[in-house]
Amino acid sequence: MEKEVLIEMAQVTRTHGVKGAVQVRLYNLDTNLFKKGFKVFLGDENEQEEFVLDACSLGSKTIMTFVGIDSMDAAETLIGKSLFLPRSAFADAEDDEFYLTDLEGLKVFNHENGEEVGVVGRFYDTGAQIVFEIVKGNEVMFELPFVAPFFPVVDIEENRVEIVIPSYLE
Repeated sequence: MEKEVLIEMAQVTRTHGVKGAVQVRLYNLDTNLFKKGFKVFLGDENEQEEFVLDACSLGSKTIMTFVGIDSMDAAETLIGKSLFLPRSAFADAEDDEFYLTDLEGLKVFNHENGEEVGVVGRFYDTGAQIVFEIVKGNEVMFELPFVAPFFPVVDIEENRVEIVIPSYLE
């Protein structure tokens, strides 16, 4: 059986109250995937434990409770852990749309000469824009903001993106 692909969505930052609630920092504030009874995973990139979401309050702070976590002591064990959702929980993207996480691992080619540069690594949000790492082997070669002038071609079906490499990186 193939292991389910998990997408990192948030990080537990602190406890909230004395009944097991935690505050989380969402990486995507525009999500509606956190519903009562939903299966989530807490841990790190290498090891996660399954939990069932009992409640989620989105607002100026995101507060969550999990089935079986009913004390501050139990909640404290979750601080610093990442929260993952199964990729299968995401709705299908519309035509000509995609989830940023689907770009991770795609081959990267130089738009000007067609040479393979590496693969798309992780991405992060600076608040002003999304930034992708371009990776070769285990090394981050450089980072590029995810904007059309730098990423003129994104073709998920062909497992490729084309980038325009800024002259200061050549």
